[in-house]
Amino acid sequence: LVDGALSESTARRLRELAIAAANDSTSSSSDVLGAVNEAGEVTRVDVHLSLDDEVVAEALAEVARSAVGDSVRELCGPRAELWELAAMVSFPGSAPQLVHSDTLFDPDPVLFTAFVACQDVAAEMGPTLFLPTTHLADQTWTDNARARSDRLADTSPYLATLRTGQAALYDGRLLHAGTANRLCHPRVLFYVTFRHPLADADDLGNVHSILPECADMHLTLADLARGAHSTRAAG
Repeated sequence: LVDGALSESTARRLRELAIAAANDSTSSSSDVLGAVNEAGEVTRVDVHLSLDDEVVAEALAEVARSAVGDSVRELCGPRAELWELAAMVSFPGSAPQLVHSDTLFDPDPVLFTAFVACQDVAAEMGPTLFLPTTHLADQTWTDNARARSDRLADTSPYLATLRTGQAALYDGRLLHAGTANRLCHPRVLFYVTFRHPLADADDLGNVHSILPECADMHLTLADLARGAHSTRAAG
């Protein structure tokens, strides 16, 4: 976990923007696991964020300047590309997700994502469940149902309860899942994903949680450090 990835004021403003966008059927979003609960209601929404919104540009700058940016720089170098820029909104009554990874298994790192809490996330609010070390597994156990079951049984899950502005940074190969939101308030996570410069973008495809105009900028961690992304919001 990384403390201080977002200030409380930026987290609050971003939370308001994300909830409004999630309630707006015209907003850009993508399909997400566990989007519909047992009652057939859409309760989990993946909102693609625009750098034209000042609060989004500020939030991205804060995360890049925080220990999240430092960690990604150590893991990937300054040429790590911004791959996703979005907010996950889980409304009350949201169902738990199936355990999944964000990429297929690869022996080398591909993506790193930071989930940043826009409010305190208690155990009852649907925090993300992570299965530590599962990103290090080879293909053999993931292809065999019995081996997969045995491996997961031997893994102690980690429930990422978070304070406002705190981030969970993880390797995209790691198995994880959002849990059920049993409270009466939406859970909002601002998230950014960076692609390792040695990971082939063509292999990852073009379906990821980022607006096309943001993806076309091909922003790197180095660009964010010098504020290149903020020109959209300022303009």
